[in-house]
Amino acid sequence: MSLAVYSVRLLELSGGGNKSDLYMLLAAHFGYRQAKRDADDRILEEASIKADTNRWPCPVIRYLRDEITMQELLTLATDGDK
Repeated sequence: MSLAVYSVRLLELSGGGNKSDLYMLLAAHFGYRQAKRDADDRILEEASIKADTNRWPCPVIRYLRDEITMQELLTLATDGDK
């Protein structure tokens, strides 16, 4: 099972309430991208719905959806963990 499929399956099981769900959605997004599959938009849409706009990695999801620029994303990355 690929990382993307595994990530999507874990999200289905967690119901979206898990703290790490956004990171799993990002892993799924990049997994599908690496496999050259077209599920990117659906996954990013789901991530934007579940995202707490005040928490990281919401800005990453917004960047991937072309809602903010790279410069805005870098400005929001205020520490080494981000």
